[in-house]
Amino acid sequence: MKRCDSRDRPNTRPEVESATRIFEEYGDLIRAIVLHNLSDREKANDILQDFYLSLVRKPIPADVRDVKSYLYRAITNDIIDAIRNERSYAARVHRYAETSKKNCVDYNDPQTIVSQGQEIQEMFRLIERQLPSREAEALTERFGKGSDIGEGAKRMGVNKRTFSRYACIAAKKIRNFLSENDGDKNGCI
Repeated sequence: MKRCDSRDRPNTRPEVESATRIFEEYGDLIRAIVLHNLSDREKANDILQDFYLSLVRKPIPADVRDVKSYLYRAITNDIIDAIRNERSYAARVHRYAETSKKNCVDYNDPQTIVSQGQEIQEMFRLIERQLPSREAEALTERFGKGSDIGEGAKRMGVNKRTFSRYACIAAKKIRNFLSENDGDKNGCI
């Protein structure tokens, strides 16, 4: 690893200069402390980078007499914080996963399948009540029966462009209706 001379770093902040000097002078000691406390090389590299940044944020006070002891304590604290943060993150992910399992819908459950089918049928009945008949028919063909534009147009006896226009206008009207009635739970779609 090439060591940089301070003359190679024009216009850097004094905090960066100070941290760089510390790493130039005590870099081997810092690495040894980190590697002694962590067996994972990847985490060790992260800790080294984080420690450099913490020295930039909070340089070693001028009144510190034993720099090696100060570095040892500071690095140890950074390692403890990193491990604590990692465990805390893992615990939050675990809690989220547990919560998700409890709230998860089993889509293979027969009762869920029947319930969803009933909800879909009710949704299309509501669409038929809210839209003109040709638009509702186009929307039902396209999304209810899964027809492509050619099939839907053929079943409705219209050309593809007309079918596409019916389906598009119907979808737009439903989106507008839903946005206008957002939160309205009185049986309307």
